[in-house]
Amino acid sequence: MILPGISGSFILVLLGAYEPVLESIHERDLATITIFGTGAILGLLTFGRLLRWLFQRFERVTIALMTGFIAGSLTKVWPFRGTRGGWELPISPSAWQLETGLDIPWLGVFTAVALGAALVLGLDSWAQSRQPKS
Repeated sequence: MILPGISGSFILVLLGAYEPVLESIHERDLATITIFGTGAILGLLTFGRLLRWLFQRFERVTIALMTGFIAGSLTKVWPFRGTRGGWELPISPSAWQLETGLDIPWLGVFTAVALGAALVLGLDSWAQSRQPKS
């Protein structure tokens, strides 16, 4: 749940635990909620320390690995999907429109991606310019 781009809910869905946890909250099953909460807190603290250690010793490799995890998760969260030859793959915009009847605003999607990337790069540049020179 610490990794950017991967939410805790998404992890629960992948593990098949989303519905049981949600049901235990709805039914006020304190035993399950306590076990889940304790595990979540211990996991976050442990993984946080592991990430700090990895960043201190292997910063570039850790960033590359995390970027790979995020890029790899796109196959699970990419909304424009279809089936071809038994494989579920991202499909072309024209095929998406033919299958669903929906017109995807691709120019808007790519513009939003470009604006998001520009914002992140701009904020990073601004933050680095504000750091004291050593």
